Parts: sequence; C-alpha cells; structure tokens
Amino acid sequence: MKRFSEYVFSLFNHFLAGSAVSKSTLSTHYNSQLQPFEEKVKVGNEAYTVAFQSNNQAFAQEATFSSQAAAYDYMQQVVAENPNRAEELHVVPQFEVMS
Repeated sequence: MKRFSEYVFSLFNHFLAGSAVSKSTLSTHYNSQLQPFEEKVKVGNEAYTVAFQSNNQAFAQEATFSSQAAAYDYMQQVVAENPNRAEELHVVPQFEVMS
C-alpha cells in the first residue's frame, strides 16, 4: 500500500505542476517565478556634491548633500554671494567627484 501511495503522490505533483492552480496569481509557484532569487540587491543612498565644472572637484567640504535639491539650493546661495561662481559650479552625483 505504501508503494502505491508514493506513486499516487508523485503523479499528483506531476499533474499539479502545469495545472491552473499552479498558474493562479495566488499560488506559491507563480509568486516564486516573479521573485526567482532570494538575494536582493541593496542600493545605498545617492549623494550630490557642488563641484567645479573644470575638474569635478568638490567646491567645499560641506558641499555634499543627501538630495539634489539641497545641493542646488547651496549652489544658488554660493552664486548669490559671488555671481562670478555661476559659470564655475555645477551639481554632480557623489560618485563623479574627483578627489
């Protein structure tokens, strides 16, 4: 009897693999196809720096910000204090800054 039940269960699993139940959006099989990998890629927060256009070096130590808008605000303050800086500065992602 035990051999027969193993055979029935293997047949059941075989036929279940392609059935409508396994293709339902509620099934575990369907969801595992949408997320095939356990590991996820983690992305760090982007930082933005006010830098010189000529060499992409940071304008100042405090010229790095967590948002692009904050970096533009800082750059506008610097340009308001010294209008000659308007053509010298730009905002770039932190990974583009030259050390």
